[in-house]
Amino acid sequence: MMNSDIIDTDPLREITGGSEQRMKRYIGIFLQGMPGYLEQIEKATMERDVSAMYAVLHSIKPHIKMMGMVKLIPDIDEREKLFTETISDEDFLNESKVLTGLLREASDELTKYVQDND
Repeated sequence: MMNSDIIDTDPLREITGGSEQRMKRYIGIFLQGMPGYLEQIEKATMERDVSAMYAVLHSIKPHIKMMGMVKLIPDIDEREKLFTETISDEDFLNESKVLTGLLREASDELTKYVQDND
């Protein structure tokens, strides 16, 4: 079990019925998709494309919740909503930077979880 200020595996543990093998498989699928999500976020940021950023956030929101990303879950809906409104370039860049940092941090911790539980 991993419960930190970044990741809480309880939601995933519940979904998988506590199966370590299934947990690792779901984490692996998430980690495989992470470079694509980060690339989409980077592209949306470079283009200041609020619709694209909203689409990325909307598509990864279920994964964020399933993976128990503690730092993102409380405000993911607010972050998603932010990209349906007019947002300054500065706020766009700041939100993108925070989001990217939290996703990388969570990915690192999930990778460590898989490695430690092999």
